Amino acid sequence: MLFLDSIVEYITTFAPNIAQALLVLVVGFLLARIAAGVSTRALGVAGLNAKIAEMFKVDAADADHMVKENLYYVMMFFVVVAVFAALGVTVLANLMTGMGLFVAFILILALAFFLDLGEKAETVMKKVPR
Repeated sequence: MLFLDSIVEYITTFAPNIAQALLVLVVGFLLARIAAGVSTRALGVAGLNAKIAEMFKVDAADADHMVKENLYYVMMFFVVVAVFAALGVTVLANLMTGMGLFVAFILILALAFFLDLGEKAETVMKKVPR
């Protein structure tokens, strides 16, 4: 009887966290898919997909797919961080947040260089504390 009571207590204690984590995962998945599609269309309207296709020597459809999938995976990384935070695994969530911010910073700098914003990116790099 004591074992059964401890199982019931464990389930009732963590059920809200699990439900919250599942909700964050589902909503995050949907938002990441939508945002990746919208971002890809925006890049196409701005004419940047042609630049990406030229840079990687692929056709425009492959460039669209590549951009969409990469944006989706970057956004899902942050969704996974939020899921871990909802589950109460704060050590892992904090570690992944730090890694994610570093990766986001590197991606922003790479995008700045790609868009021929070299001088502005160099100015940003000079302001980064060492």
